[in-house]
Amino acid sequence: MSKLCRIKCAPVPTKVQLKHTLQKFDGNGDGRLSKQELKNAFYYIGSHFPNWRANRALNRADDNEDGYISEGEMDDLVEYVWQCGYTIT
Repeated sequence: MSKLCRIKCAPVPTKVQLKHTLQKFDGNGDGRLSKQELKNAFYYIGSHFPNWRANRALNRADDNEDGYISEGEMDDLVEYVWQCGYTIT
């Protein structure tokens, strides 16, 4: 890794930090994330294609296929976001 990258790259967040950040986007407080809330979260963390990422996240983490990421599915969502390499500034 070059020195330039080490200087410019944001620190990689922990999975706990990612989970906390994602949970902030539960706008209506129902304890789950809708597609729109996911889209807002991906926009916030810097996705160039937040709608596409929200769809991919639902495909990866929405085990019961109800269209929402519930608390029990949150760890799968965090793992997906972690693997995508997003940072939080």
